[in-house]
Amino acid sequence: MKIIQSRYGIMLMCAVIACIVPGCIKYHKTLPSEFPQPEKQERYDDVALNYIRSTRVYEQFCTKALFDVLWLSDDVRVAYGNFHCKKRGIVGDAAEAFIARAREENNHWTTFCVLADVRDRSGLSLSDAHAPWTFSMNYQNKSYAPLSVKEVDLEPEYQVFFGSQRVMFKTAYMVKFPPLPADQPVQGVITLTVQSIQEKMSLVWDLQALENTGAKDKRYEDFYWG
Repeated sequence: MKIIQSRYGIMLMCAVIACIVPGCIKYHKTLPSEFPQPEKQERYDDVALNYIRSTRVYEQFCTKALFDVLWLSDDVRVAYGNFHCKKRGIVGDAAEAFIARAREENNHWTTFCVLADVRDRSGLSLSDAHAPWTFSMNYQNKSYAPLSVKEVDLEPEYQVFFGSQRVMFKTAYMVKFPPLPADQPVQGVITLTVQSIQEKMSLVWDLQALENTGAKDKRYEDFYWG
């Protein structure tokens, strides 16, 4: 009796497989028709990554603060402008004008986009006059205080530049300093100092090293793209 039941079970299984298998479609054939994929767009984050610096502040084994900083250099401004225009379908003269305006901002300010996770009991924003952490910039042995520290909603383009891991659970700020001297070539290093009453951390951008990494890609120097 058991042998007969086993045979019937095998026959039933074969019948089910015979019905199902002919109707199966290979995964790679199903994907385009049933799950259409969007066209991938250029992200421009390869340039921005050259200008991101990060630092962590620890007290023994506890994390006190995390900072990820993007210097909005000319290269980053142009990458942002291209990304912004392509995302919104802005082309031709309008795109050229937008990117030119973005670069023009560097004639008025030196700007850093800061993502901060500050684990301070006061809960104060870094834009507050009594913020637990403050910023200063050093360039060619001269120190600069910020002109403004503003808490902002991070635009999608900058979120892509930073990457999802850096953006999560952090507050975004735009920190503006006086512009770099226009009457002399930009060279040496730019240092952004983040400090509290007890700690001090420095983030450094070596301009010569940035040149050597090939950050100035020609496609980001051109305003117009077809």
